[in-house]
Amino acid sequence: MIISYFVVGIGQTIFNVNMVSILQKIIPIDLRGKVFSIVQALTTALIPISYGVFGILGNYFKTSHIFILTSVALLTGGIYVFLSGKLIEGTKKVKENI
Repeated sequence: MIISYFVVGIGQTIFNVNMVSILQKIIPIDLRGKVFSIVQALTTALIPISYGVFGILGNYFKTSHIFILTSVALLTGGIYVFLSGKLIEGTKKVKENI
């Protein structure tokens, strides 16, 4: 279980740092405050929803299984995005359109 906490924490950190860096590069300075406030509002709004979903899952599955499955899903998704290069391609396309 500790390993799954570690994997989830590392995955979230890598995602958040990359997301913020990409947003800072592609969003004009005068719009960054608005965009980041929307991102923060959506993130905060999704917290109760995630509590509800994982609360329901917790009634049917062991907590350790949920954390392991979540860790594997996050790790798999992160590796896929990293290896596919789609994130880098998408960032380049957005930069070209600005």
